[in-house]
This record gives sequence, C-alpha cells and structure tokens, in this order.
Amino acid sequence: MWLQHELGTILYPMFVHMYLELVYNGYKSQAVDFMKTYRPRQEDYFQEDILKLATISTKEQIKSSEIAETFKYVFSLSVREFL
Repeated sequence: MWLQHELGTILYPMFVHMYLELVYNGYKSQAVDFMKTYRPRQEDYFQEDILKLATISTKEQIKSSEIAETFKYVFSLSVREFL
C-alpha cells in the first residue's frame, strides 16, 4: 500500500527523534517503553537501524552515535523548511 510507505518515510524519523529526545533528557525507562511499543510498527527495512538505535541509552552515547548524528542533520533541515 503506497500510503503506508509514504507515512513510513515521515514516521520513522519522528520515531528516531522522539526516542533520542527521551534518552537525551534522562527518561531512560520511558525511552525503553517507547522503543518496545513503537518499534514493531516501523517498516521492516528500518529494523536494522532501530536495533542500533536501541543500544543508545545515555546522552554521551548520543553524542558519539553515527545514527544520532545522521538524524540530527535530517531534523535540522526539516525544521528549517517550515520556518
């Protein structure tokens, strides 16, 4: 279904951003719960990256994470487009 694919391209970056935001702000247990709840709803082709994302559990790990750095850039571009 094309709509599901289109939504996935929006929802996945939001999923990553929200997870990292929880971790960054010290909400570790909420981040774990968020991951357990919403990971299964992400497209199959994102699951490998999500496994890497799930290993991030501290602010320090975010700062040294390649996947977090990638999404930091993606979100900064997205926000500028709407300003």
